[in-house]
Amino acid sequence: MSRSTFASVQRLAALAAVNLTFPLAIAAQEVTDLTDEQLIRRIEALVPEYEEALAARDARLAAVRTDERRPTPADTVQVGPMRIVTPPDDVDATRTLFEEVWRESFDGLEVSPSLSRHLFVFQWRTRVRSMNVEAAPDRQVINLELERIRTPTVEHAKNEIRDALSRAFTTDFPRMSPMAAWLTAQGHPSAEEMYRLLATQNIGASRACLQGSAIACGATLGFGFGNPAADLAHWFSPQDQRAMVGELARRRDRGIDGDDPLVRSCTGLNDAGACATLLARLQWVSHLPVSDRLRAHALWFAVRLGGEGAWQRALERADAPPSEVLAHVSGLPIDEFLAAWRDEMIANRPDARAGLGGKGTRVLMWSLIFAALAMRSTRWRLA
Repeated sequence: MSRSTFASVQRLAALAAVNLTFPLAIAAQEVTDLTDEQLIRRIEALVPEYEEALAARDARLAAVRTDERRPTPADTVQVGPMRIVTPPDDVDATRTLFEEVWRESFDGLEVSPSLSRHLFVFQWRTRVRSMNVEAAPDRQVINLELERIRTPTVEHAKNEIRDALSRAFTTDFPRMSPMAAWLTAQGHPSAEEMYRLLATQNIGASRACLQGSAIACGATLGFGFGNPAADLAHWFSPQDQRAMVGELARRRDRGIDGDDPLVRSCTGLNDAGACATLLARLQWVSHLPVSDRLRAHALWFAVRLGGEGAWQRALERADAPPSEVLAHVSGLPIDEFLAAWRDEMIANRPDARAGLGGKGTRVLMWSLIFAALAMRSTRWRLA
C-alpha cells in the first residue's frame, strides 16, 4: 500500500467518524437542554409505544408456539421395500435421499424380511415438528428426525438414513446370532472411519493388520486365535486377554465356565499362558478391546463383494461362526476376504495433507501483509 493510498484511507475513516458522531452529539445536546419535567414527559410519552411493541412481540411468539404444537400433515413414500412417512412438501426430497442410499449401499437386499416390518418416520428440517402418523401395530417405527443445524449436508442426512436401515436389517438375524451382535446399533460405517479406528487402536493386532497380516485382521474381528500363525502375545496385552476371557466367563459364553481351572488361572492368577490357551480353543469371541463398528463394516463389505444373493447367503448361515459367514457371503476364502477388507481401508486412508495447501498459502500471505504494515509503524522502524 503506497503512502498516498494509506493517507486516503485515513481521511475516509475520519470523515465517517465525523458523520456518525455529529448527529449523536446534537441529540445529546438536546437532551441536556431539557428540564427534568420535560425529560420525564418525553419518557412517559414513549411508554405506550414500548408497551405496544412488547404486546406485538408476545402475540407473534404465541402464534409461533401454537403453530409448532400443531401436528404436521404426513404423507407416505414407498422406495423399494421401504415405507417412509414424511411431510407432504418433503416427499420428493425424501424419495431422492432414500433411493440414493438404497442404490449406493443396499442394492440387491430386497429379500430382507425386516424392511417390510419397519416404518421410517423421516424429517430433515430446520425445525422438526410432530407429525400425524397412523398407528401401525404390525410395524416397528424408526424415527429419523434430523435438524439441519446438526445434519447440515445431504451426505450427513444420507449417513443417518444408512445407519437407520442398517439397524432395521439387524432384525433379519436370530437374536443370539453372531451377526445380530455385529450389526446392533453399529450403523453403516465408512472405510475411512474404519482406517482411523485401526490406526488409532493401541493394540498390536490392529497395527499388524494394517502392515499386511490377514490373520491379524481376523483377530481384530474376533476370530483366528487358534491359527498356528497367530501371535496373541504381540496382538493383545495380558490385560486385554484377561478382559476377553473374563467377559466370556461372566456371560458363560462360548463354553467358557468361570469354574474352569484355566479360567481361574487366567483371570485370577494373571497367567498369560492360560489366557492364550483358552482363546486358542475358540472359533470366535464376542468381547474385544476394539470398536464393534469394525465388525459391522466387515459384514457390509462382504455383502458388497458378494453382489446378487449376498444377503440371502448371510441369512442362510445366520448361526455360523463369523469367519464362515464372511467367506460364504463374499464368495472368497476367508484369508482372501480379510486381505481385500484391509485393502479397502488402506485405499480409503484419509490424506492428512488434504486441504492444507491453500490454507497454508493464505496464512503466509496474511502474515506477510501484517508484517509489512507493522514495519510501517514508527514503533517498529529500525531507522
